[in-house]
Amino acid sequence: MFVQLLRLGRTRTESERDRSLEIIERETHRLIALSNSVMGAATAEVQLRSAPVDVTTVALTAADFFTPLAEARKMRIELDVVSPAIARGDPGAIRQILINVLDNAAKYGPIGQTITIGVRNEGKVVRLWVDDCGPGIPASERENVWKPFFRVGGTLDDSTGGAGLGLAIVRDLATAMHADVELVQRPTGGMRFTLSLQGNPNGAAP
Repeated sequence: MFVQLLRLGRTRTESERDRSLEIIERETHRLIALSNSVMGAATAEVQLRSAPVDVTTVALTAADFFTPLAEARKMRIELDVVSPAIARGDPGAIRQILINVLDNAAKYGPIGQTITIGVRNEGKVVRLWVDDCGPGIPASERENVWKPFFRVGGTLDDSTGGAGLGLAIVRDLATAMHADVELVQRPTGGMRFTLSLQGNPNGAAP
């Protein structure tokens, strides 16, 4: 994402350019670690730590990370969150889930759309959701999008990038945290992705 910003010359200042390069370096190391984990997961279940995590803090961090790409595509990130919203889970996994979903929303949604990130604490459950203004996903294909390498419409056209792994990783990470994921069509158009995490019974901040 940030390579695209640099190649298109859309960093306005030297500090923005330096920040983009720092993110590229950091995310490269993170993706190396993730790929090693995926290779290990080929023969064993994904193992994640379960600890109290403020989902709102994770959402704000992911939104800040994703904002430069959204702005480059003339998209806006809107937040509808409450704080604190303490759940049981792995903060790195929750962040990865959110980044993957935001990336999908940006790839397939229209230029100028508003993407909304929401968080609600419902006691026993903490819900994190993402609303987009894209074309949606046919009901007949919604279960298939969680499968590795599946592309909506069955096309291998790479004009949007990606390999059809983003949502497969989302489901695997959610399953490892004993969380639920759901995709539903919004009445106003677009899709809503929801991650439902176990609420932290003690309500204590991490």
